[in-house]
Amino acid sequence: MATTQHDDIVKLIDQIYAAKSQLVSSKGDSNGLGFSDEVQKHHLAKLATDARKLALALQEPNAAFWDLVRRVWCQLRERSTSTQSPSTDRPADESAFTPQCSLLAPIKVSQDMGVFRWLQNHPKATATELATASGGDESLIVRMLRPLVAEGLLAEAGEECYSLTDRGTAFSNPAYEESISFAIDFMPIVLSNPTFFRENGYREPRSHEGLETPLGAYFQKPGYGFFDYLQDHPSVQKTFASAMKAQLKPTYLASTAYPYGEKLASRSTQGDEAVALVDVGGSRGETLLEIKNRYPEIKGRLVTQDRQATFDSITSKPQAIELMVHDIFAEQPIKGATAYHLKRVLHDWSDEECRTILKHVMAAMEKGHSKLLIMDVVLPMTSASFSQAMSDHSMLTFGGKERSEKQWYELLSSVGLKIVKIYQGAEPEALIECEKD
Repeated sequence: MATTQHDDIVKLIDQIYAAKSQLVSSKGDSNGLGFSDEVQKHHLAKLATDARKLALALQEPNAAFWDLVRRVWCQLRERSTSTQSPSTDRPADESAFTPQCSLLAPIKVSQDMGVFRWLQNHPKATATELATASGGDESLIVRMLRPLVAEGLLAEAGEECYSLTDRGTAFSNPAYEESISFAIDFMPIVLSNPTFFRENGYREPRSHEGLETPLGAYFQKPGYGFFDYLQDHPSVQKTFASAMKAQLKPTYLASTAYPYGEKLASRSTQGDEAVALVDVGGSRGETLLEIKNRYPEIKGRLVTQDRQATFDSITSKPQAIELMVHDIFAEQPIKGATAYHLKRVLHDWSDEECRTILKHVMAAMEKGHSKLLIMDVVLPMTSASFSQAMSDHSMLTFGGKERSEKQWYELLSSVGLKIVKIYQGAEPEALIECEKD
């Protein structure tokens, strides 16, 4: 943690502690807090502000970024539900919940004007200096930056003078700029969820067939999935691909907790021609390449399976990684591999569709030899964080689902798989090690 961030946290804790002392200093007043109503309200408002600043300061920049986006989506969904006109089934006031009213709007405008990038390279800047650098109107900049200061992305270094906070640093990164663009592009679809469930019944999507998901219903395209949406919208697909770079960790390794070398090397006894690891839906092979480099003791072939369109986008083929075109809903062509890997695949699908995917993999597994390694989120049974909860809620739009440990056990046992152990590392996703029951 940076020194300045640490100092800010300590200062805020001191301020909150001081506020507590003031609030309990006298119990003789009728309100029990030692203040007149107006003074009490002032101190409580200050306490609420400091408490929010502390909560923001405690977040890592990457986690804070995605938490902000999900929180904005949540607030807009709540507004879209509360402003529906029962007589017309249309929003009573569309401006009350369009993206323009959300925090994403001033963030995006500020990014487009280069404010975050400018402050990244300067310790502080006045509104006049930012107006000169960006070509924007000075009064507009002041108005755009007010909510960013309130959100803790910027700090006020004086009157109409600003500096970038640790939390705001991420917003100067091009990948995060693209993430905001994608969030705005996808916003209308997310906001259709209340209408979808009101018109189709309050049950979770069980299939991607027909118009069973909010995404399919929004475009009125039966069986329409998220990747269909990206394919039909090339500009959004480009933005999404860039945005995903903001979520990547320093390494592409599937799990920092799972001992790949220890678990797989001892089982790879059939020579170099045998298949050691199959990454099903493994994108461009980055995960297997990282595992190969970190665990050279794993012998045998490493195969990444994905769609042809995914492989067509590769500019440089990963060395020693085989690429195989494969549909996850079709029979698994590689039989008896040491391990099959599903990284962030199953959360895209309903339980029933996951069973189809899993049955194809399980049919190819050799009992007593093959393992299935599932890299996905395992939600806690209680006290899920806002970010975890909203990640699951977001999956509803296109029929996906984040699962709790209980739900993973139920899903996997329903197709004849048993969980050997769940490994949780520093990354949000756990690794679930499975074998044939």
